Amino acid sequence: MQLQIFESLINFIFPQRCLSCRTITQDYGLCSSCWLKINFITKPCCAICGFPFAFETNSEALCGNCLKLPPIFDYAYSAVKYDDNISKLIHQFKFNDQIHLAKIFAKWMVNVMSDVIYDIDYLVPVPLYKYRLLARKYNQSALLTLEISKITKIPSLQRAITKVIKTESQTELSKIARLENVKNCYKIPSAATQIILSKNILLVDDVFTTGATVNECAKLLKSHGARKVYIATIAKTIFS
Repeated sequence: MQLQIFESLINFIFPQRCLSCRTITQDYGLCSSCWLKINFITKPCCAICGFPFAFETNSEALCGNCLKLPPIFDYAYSAVKYDDNISKLIHQFKFNDQIHLAKIFAKWMVNVMSDVIYDIDYLVPVPLYKYRLLARKYNQSALLTLEISKITKIPSLQRAITKVIKTESQTELSKIARLENVKNCYKIPSAATQIILSKNILLVDDVFTTGATVNECAKLLKSHGARKVYIATIAKTIFS
Protein backbone atom coordinates (compact mmCIF):
# COMPACT_ATOMS: atom_id res chain seq x y z
CA MET A 1 0.00 0.00 0.00
CA GLN A 2 2.78 2.40 0.96
CA LEU A 3 4.60 1.55 -2.28
CA GLN A 4 1.48 2.37 -4.35
CA ILE A 5 1.11 5.71 -2.55
CA PHE A 6 4.78 6.47 -3.16
CA GLU A 7 4.51 5.59 -6.87
CA SER A 8 1.38 7.74 -7.22
CA LEU A 9 3.20 10.65 -5.61
CA ILE A 10 6.19 10.24 -7.94
CA ASN A 11 3.89 10.11 -10.99
CA PHE A 12 2.12 13.25 -9.79
CA ILE A 13 5.38 15.17 -9.33
CA PHE A 14 7.09 13.67 -12.41
CA PRO A 15 4.31 12.63 -14.80
CA GLN A 16 5.01 10.22 -17.64
CA ARG A 17 5.66 12.10 -20.86
CA CYS A 18 5.61 11.09 -24.49
CA LEU A 19 9.11 10.25 -25.65
CA SER A 20 8.58 12.27 -28.81
CA CYS A 21 6.40 15.34 -28.14
CA ARG A 22 6.72 15.39 -24.31
CA THR A 23 3.00 15.64 -23.63
CA ILE A 24 1.78 13.84 -20.50
CA THR A 25 0.80 10.20 -21.16
CA GLN A 26 -0.60 7.31 -19.15
CA ASP A 27 2.19 4.94 -20.11
CA TYR A 28 5.91 5.29 -20.55
CA GLY A 29 6.26 5.51 -24.31
CA LEU A 30 4.59 7.40 -27.13
CA CYS A 31 1.29 9.24 -26.92
CA SER A 32 -1.49 8.07 -29.24
CA SER A 33 -0.89 10.97 -31.63
CA CYS A 34 2.84 10.28 -32.02
CA TRP A 35 2.24 6.52 -32.19
CA LEU A 36 0.05 7.01 -35.27
CA LYS A 37 2.90 8.89 -36.97
CA ILE A 38 5.28 5.91 -36.78
CA ASN A 39 5.41 4.14 -40.16
CA PHE A 40 5.92 0.46 -39.38
CA ILE A 41 7.19 -1.66 -42.25
CA THR A 42 4.83 -4.40 -43.36
CA LYS A 43 4.91 -7.03 -46.08
CA PRO A 44 5.26 -7.38 -49.02
CA CYS A 45 8.99 -6.67 -48.88
CA CYS A 46 12.17 -7.50 -50.76
CA ALA A 47 13.21 -11.06 -49.88
CA ILE A 48 16.72 -9.91 -48.92
CA CYS A 49 16.93 -6.29 -47.76
CA GLY A 50 13.34 -5.86 -46.56
CA PHE A 51 12.54 -2.90 -48.82
CA PRO A 52 8.75 -2.50 -48.66
CA PHE A 53 6.90 -2.85 -51.95
CA ALA A 54 3.90 -0.69 -52.77
CA PHE A 55 2.10 -3.60 -54.43
CA GLU A 56 1.43 -7.28 -53.77
CA THR A 57 4.09 -9.66 -55.02
CA ASN A 58 5.45 -13.11 -54.27
CA SER A 59 7.58 -13.75 -51.20
CA GLU A 60 10.75 -14.31 -53.27
CA ALA A 61 10.66 -10.97 -55.11
CA LEU A 62 13.76 -8.79 -54.92
CA CYS A 63 14.09 -5.02 -55.16
CA GLY A 64 16.17 -3.42 -57.92
CA ASN A 65 19.19 -2.86 -55.67
CA CYS A 66 19.36 -6.48 -54.53
CA LEU A 67 18.96 -7.71 -58.12
CA LYS A 68 21.78 -5.45 -59.28
CA LEU A 69 24.15 -6.07 -56.37
CA PRO A 70 23.03 -8.94 -54.11
CA PRO A 71 24.01 -8.35 -50.48
CA ILE A 72 26.18 -10.80 -48.58
CA PHE A 73 23.81 -10.95 -45.61
CA ASP A 74 20.85 -13.34 -45.78
CA TYR A 75 18.00 -11.06 -44.73
CA ALA A 76 17.53 -7.62 -43.18
CA TYR A 77 14.70 -6.77 -40.79
CA SER A 78 13.78 -3.14 -40.05
CA ALA A 79 10.89 -2.19 -37.79
CA VAL A 80 9.96 1.22 -39.19
CA LYS A 81 10.54 3.57 -42.10
CA TYR A 82 13.14 6.24 -41.42
CA ASP A 83 11.48 9.66 -41.48
CA ASP A 84 11.46 12.89 -39.49
CA ASN A 85 9.41 11.40 -36.65
CA ILE A 86 11.62 8.40 -36.01
CA SER A 87 14.77 10.42 -36.76
CA LYS A 88 14.14 12.60 -33.70
CA LEU A 89 13.75 9.58 -31.45
CA ILE A 90 16.87 7.86 -32.77
CA HIS A 91 18.86 11.08 -32.40
CA GLN A 92 17.74 11.31 -28.76
CA PHE A 93 18.78 7.69 -28.26
CA LYS A 94 22.21 8.02 -29.90
CA PHE A 95 23.38 11.44 -28.85
CA ASN A 96 21.29 12.68 -25.91
CA ASP A 97 21.69 9.81 -23.45
CA GLN A 98 18.08 8.67 -23.83
CA ILE A 99 19.17 5.05 -23.52
CA HIS A 100 15.81 3.94 -22.10
CA LEU A 101 14.55 4.10 -25.70
CA ALA A 102 16.49 0.89 -26.35
CA LYS A 103 13.74 -1.10 -24.59
CA ILE A 104 11.02 0.23 -26.89
CA PHE A 105 13.09 -0.08 -30.06
CA ALA A 106 14.10 -3.64 -29.17
CA LYS A 107 10.44 -4.67 -28.81
CA TRP A 108 9.66 -3.24 -32.24
CA MET A 109 12.63 -5.08 -33.76
CA VAL A 110 11.74 -8.43 -32.20
CA ASN A 111 8.14 -8.12 -33.41
CA VAL A 112 9.16 -7.89 -37.07
CA MET A 113 11.57 -10.83 -37.00
CA SER A 114 9.47 -13.36 -35.10
CA ASP A 115 9.73 -15.82 -37.99
CA VAL A 116 13.52 -16.10 -37.68
CA ILE A 117 14.17 -15.82 -33.93
CA TYR A 118 14.31 -19.61 -33.56
CA ASP A 119 17.09 -19.78 -36.16
CA ILE A 120 19.53 -17.36 -34.45
CA ASP A 121 22.43 -18.55 -32.28
CA TYR A 122 24.02 -15.23 -31.28
CA LEU A 123 23.35 -11.51 -31.35
CA VAL A 124 26.21 -9.23 -32.42
CA PRO A 125 26.22 -5.41 -32.37
CA VAL A 126 27.85 -3.28 -35.05
CA PRO A 127 30.80 -1.75 -33.16
CA LEU A 128 31.95 1.85 -32.81
CA TYR A 129 35.55 2.96 -33.18
CA LYS A 130 37.17 3.28 -29.74
CA TYR A 131 37.44 7.08 -29.74
CA ARG A 132 33.85 7.55 -30.89
CA LEU A 133 32.75 5.15 -28.16
CA LEU A 134 34.62 7.21 -25.57
CA ALA A 135 33.03 10.42 -26.83
CA ARG A 136 29.49 8.99 -26.94
CA LYS A 137 29.92 6.91 -23.74
CA TYR A 138 27.93 3.98 -25.11
CA ASN A 139 27.32 2.03 -28.30
CA GLN A 140 23.64 2.29 -29.20
CA SER A 141 23.80 -0.96 -31.18
CA ALA A 142 25.22 -2.78 -28.17
CA LEU A 143 22.36 -1.47 -25.99
CA LEU A 144 19.81 -2.69 -28.54
CA THR A 145 21.51 -6.08 -28.60
CA LEU A 146 21.30 -6.42 -24.82
CA GLU A 147 17.60 -5.54 -24.83
CA ILE A 148 16.84 -7.98 -27.65
CA SER A 149 18.73 -10.63 -25.69
CA LYS A 150 16.55 -10.00 -22.63
CA ILE A 151 13.39 -10.49 -24.70
CA THR A 152 14.48 -13.49 -26.77
CA LYS A 153 16.99 -15.15 -24.39
CA ILE A 154 19.45 -15.37 -27.30
CA PRO A 155 23.00 -14.74 -26.01
CA SER A 156 24.84 -11.65 -27.21
CA LEU A 157 28.49 -11.43 -28.20
CA GLN A 158 29.36 -7.83 -27.43
CA ARG A 159 32.89 -7.97 -28.86
CA ALA A 160 32.52 -10.45 -31.70
CA ILE A 161 33.42 -7.63 -34.11
CA THR A 162 35.68 -4.66 -33.40
CA LYS A 163 36.26 -1.55 -35.47
CA VAL A 164 39.97 -1.04 -35.99
CA ILE A 165 40.03 1.91 -38.40
CA LYS A 166 38.46 5.30 -37.84
CA THR A 167 36.15 6.23 -40.72
CA GLU A 168 34.23 9.28 -41.85
CA SER A 169 30.61 9.56 -40.80
CA GLN A 170 28.46 7.78 -43.37
CA THR A 171 25.71 10.41 -43.17
CA GLU A 172 26.73 12.65 -46.05
CA LEU A 173 28.40 10.03 -48.27
CA SER A 174 27.05 8.53 -51.48
CA LYS A 175 26.35 4.82 -51.73
CA ILE A 176 29.65 4.13 -53.50
CA ALA A 177 31.57 6.28 -51.02
CA ARG A 178 29.90 4.44 -48.12
CA LEU A 179 31.09 1.10 -49.48
CA GLU A 180 34.66 2.35 -49.74
CA ASN A 181 34.51 4.11 -46.38
CA VAL A 182 33.83 0.92 -44.39
CA LYS A 183 35.99 -1.47 -46.40
CA ASN A 184 38.38 -3.49 -44.19
CA CYS A 185 37.74 -1.35 -41.11
CA TYR A 186 36.38 -4.20 -38.97
CA LYS A 187 37.97 -7.35 -37.58
CA ILE A 188 36.95 -10.38 -35.56
CA PRO A 189 39.09 -11.06 -32.46
CA SER A 190 40.59 -14.54 -32.35
CA ALA A 191 38.57 -15.33 -29.20
CA ALA A 192 35.34 -15.02 -31.20
CA THR A 193 36.28 -17.04 -34.27
CA GLN A 194 35.48 -20.47 -32.83
CA ILE A 195 32.27 -19.22 -31.23
CA ILE A 196 30.73 -17.94 -34.48
CA LEU A 197 31.87 -20.92 -36.59
CA SER A 198 28.85 -22.50 -38.34
CA LYS A 199 26.48 -20.33 -36.31
CA ASN A 200 23.60 -18.09 -37.39
CA ILE A 201 24.23 -14.50 -36.35
CA LEU A 202 21.85 -11.57 -35.94
CA LEU A 203 23.79 -8.37 -36.56
CA VAL A 204 22.21 -5.38 -34.82
CA ASP A 205 22.43 -1.70 -35.82
CA ASP A 206 20.24 1.39 -35.52
CA VAL A 207 19.51 2.47 -39.12
CA PHE A 208 19.76 0.66 -42.46
CA THR A 209 20.51 3.28 -45.11
CA THR A 210 22.41 1.74 -48.03
CA GLY A 211 23.42 -1.36 -46.08
CA ALA A 212 27.13 -0.72 -46.61
CA THR A 213 28.09 -1.11 -42.94
CA VAL A 214 26.07 -4.23 -42.18
CA ASN A 215 27.09 -5.83 -45.47
CA GLU A 216 30.77 -5.30 -44.66
CA CYS A 217 30.26 -6.85 -41.23
CA ALA A 218 28.31 -9.74 -42.76
CA LYS A 219 31.14 -10.37 -45.21
CA LEU A 220 33.58 -10.51 -42.32
CA LEU A 221 31.41 -12.86 -40.26
CA LYS A 222 30.90 -15.23 -43.18
CA SER A 223 34.61 -15.20 -44.07
CA HIS A 224 35.19 -16.47 -40.52
CA GLY A 225 32.73 -19.30 -40.85
CA ALA A 226 29.33 -17.91 -39.82
CA ARG A 227 26.60 -19.90 -41.58
CA LYS A 228 23.93 -17.21 -41.91
CA VAL A 229 23.91 -13.50 -41.08
CA TYR A 230 20.64 -11.71 -40.47
CA ILE A 231 20.35 -7.96 -39.92
CA ALA A 232 18.08 -6.14 -37.47
CA THR A 233 17.71 -2.35 -37.35
CA ILE A 234 15.23 0.06 -35.83
CA ALA A 235 14.61 1.89 -39.10
CA LYS A 236 15.23 1.65 -42.82
CA THR A 237 15.73 4.56 -45.19
CA ILE A 238 13.31 4.23 -48.10
CA PHE A 239 14.77 5.67 -51.28
CA SER A 240 12.26 6.58 -53.97
